[in-house]
Amino acid sequence: MNKIFFIIGMRRSGTSILRKLLLRHPKVNDIEFEPHPLWNAVDLAHFERFKDYSGVQESIGTFWAKGNGDGWHGAKFALNPGTKAMEWIWLPRTFPEAKFIFITRDHETRWQSYYKEDKNAVRGYIPKHLYFPLSELIEQGFRDFYSKNEKKCCFVQYERLLDNAEEELKEAWKLFGISVINGLNGLMRKSQYG
Repeated sequence: MNKIFFIIGMRRSGTSILRKLLLRHPKVNDIEFEPHPLWNAVDLAHFERFKDYSGVQESIGTFWAKGNGDGWHGAKFALNPGTKAMEWIWLPRTFPEAKFIFITRDHETRWQSYYKEDKNAVRGYIPKHLYFPLSELIEQGFRDFYSKNEKKCCFVQYERLLDNAEEELKEAWKLFGISVINGLNGLMRKSQYG
């Protein structure tokens, strides 16, 4: 069995802290941080005319091969609201054996964190009245995928992760078929993540 997985969530949902926590498990070898060449290759591969385009199959094949070892290999993607974010659906079509961990967060607190992070950035930010419906549409896609693929994915909720990481990650360990690990709650400091 190929052991690859993806962490998928909206930006400022906790994808980075989830990545750090999952990497604490000895059976998780690596979780690539925002591998954009892989995202782009997967995006192109679903077009017949681009699937053999230079680098597309090489990038996909390299990632796939990393999941053939003893432990799990993953990648995390934090999505910005918009149509590009909906292209995560090409990941399960390209990697049909992959597992998915979706992380969600309360819309209001996530938007506040997003706004605080991006209000002075060159790229700017999406206003709240647009951000909420776009992010809800994307997260509905996560729920739709889960409803048809319960054995291939699970949800992690950011606020519950902060309160009790060990309890919140039980479904992730079960998804991977690996033992639960302890000591994660001590790593969580609410003042550090916002």
